[in-house]
Amino acid sequence: MVRGTSELTLIGYSCPPSDEMAKAWLLDMLALNGQCNRVEIVLGPKGFPDAVRLKAPLESEKREVIDTGLYAEDFLSRFGAGKG
Repeated sequence: MVRGTSELTLIGYSCPPSDEMAKAWLLDMLALNGQCNRVEIVLGPKGFPDAVRLKAPLESEKREVIDTGLYAEDFLSRFGAGKG
């Protein structure tokens, strides 16, 4: 993670319960940054259980957390990704 970044987008990684180390690392990096006040989660339809589970600890740090409700390919297509 880049220090000083104000936004983070998590695409396609649900931070499964079996990977507590990755979740701890992510939360530690966000805490160290101090300036990241917005996180977008790209995991599929709004309310997808993995997105809900990931959203809670991110919100506990008083930052804006947005469940985009999009799959990765749909999210990336907004930026022209995947177009030949």
